[in-house]
Amino acid sequence: MFGGVNDFKVTLLGIHTNIEGGIPITNQITNGSFEDGETGWTPWNGVIVDSRSATGSKSLAIINQSAWWKQSLSYANQDKLYMSISFLSSVVNGPSGVIVNSSGIGLSPFIQANPSNTFKTSSILISMSNDGNPKFFQVGVCGACSKGDSYIDDIIVINLTQTFGVGNEPSKEEMDAIGWFDGTASIASKTGNFQVDFNVSAETGYTISNRITCNSGYTTFENGILSVKGMNQDTVCKIVSIQ
Repeated sequence: MFGGVNDFKVTLLGIHTNIEGGIPITNQITNGSFEDGETGWTPWNGVIVDSRSATGSKSLAIINQSAWWKQSLSYANQDKLYMSISFLSSVVNGPSGVIVNSSGIGLSPFIQANPSNTFKTSSILISMSNDGNPKFFQVGVCGACSKGDSYIDDIIVINLTQTFGVGNEPSKEEMDAIGWFDGTASIASKTGNFQVDFNVSAETGYTISNRITCNSGYTTFENGILSVKGMNQDTVCKIVSIQ
C-alpha cells in the first residue's frame, strides 16, 4: 500500500470535509471517546470522568474493579477489522479490548494496555470468522485481570474490507497513522514525488478551518484545492471543518 522511493503515497482524511474521489470511512464505535456519556454503550461498572482524557474532556475510568462496556459489530466472514484504543493504566495485565460472542466469550487476539502515566494507543488488525453468532466489541477489565487505576478513551473499530474492498485493505501501520476520529469521515489517497493535490469542500453547515495536519511535508489551501508539498515519506494528512 505504500509508495516507492520516488513516489510517495499521500492519504487525506477529511473530518466533516468532502474529498473529490474520496470514500466514506466509518468508526463503528458510537461515542468512542465517551464525550456523550453512556450513549451507544451497554455498560457494566466503571464511570465516565472529566479528570483524564486522551482527546476531548472525558474518558472511561475503571478504578480497582472489574468492568465491561460493549457495543455490537457489523461484519461478514473474513472481513478485516482494525481496532485501536487509548489506555492509561497503572498496572500490567489490566484493561483490554476484545471481541466477544453473545455468551461473553472472548475471541483472540485482543488489545492489551501497557502501564503508563499518560495515554498510549494500542491497536490490532484481525480477520473475522462468521459462525452465525453475533459479535460485540468489549472494553474493560476482566475478573482475573490486575486491578488499579485504568482509563480508556478514543476507541476505533473500522471494517477495512467493507470500506476499501477485498485485497485493498490498508495495513495496521497506515491505519495507526490516521489516528482517532469519530463517526464517518472521507478518505482518499494519491501518489506523487513532490506535490499532491486534493479537491475538497466542507460538509453542509461546516467551514473548512486551518486545522490541517500532516506527518510529512506542508500544506496550502486555496480555491478548494488542498496541496501537500515537500513530502519525504509516505504521508497522512487530516483536514477538519468546523461549524
